[in-house]
Amino acid sequence: MTIREAIERADRLRPNAFTGEEKTAWLSALDGMIFEEILKNHADAPEKFDGYNRDTDLGTVLLAPPPYDEELYTAFLESKMDRESGETARYNVSANLFNGAYLTFMDWYNRTYAPLRPVERFRL
Repeated sequence: MTIREAIERADRLRPNAFTGEEKTAWLSALDGMIFEEILKNHADAPEKFDGYNRDTDLGTVLLAPPPYDEELYTAFLESKMDRESGETARYNVSANLFNGAYLTFMDWYNRTYAPLRPVERFRL
């Protein structure tokens, strides 16, 4: 899923007044978390994650692959929109959906890819 696809899907499911730039920043924060908490602890991880900003191509592919991407990114964007809009009841639902999707993705990734050995974690 690309940045554009994630934003368009969230906008279609939950019309809102937030800018694409705000949503891109939120996606950057999520992929930064995915990189730090999940990916970088595995041998096949990218070397680094620099984040997304207003200059990032909206065709950039997000870090979580299918079939985990759709639920993960959509629920995350919805939870951010709900929180920022003060929609407490909606936020509770969307945050729970996001947490479940995040844990499902993390569990799959940790089962599928070999972790770094403790010495390898200190790459220079």
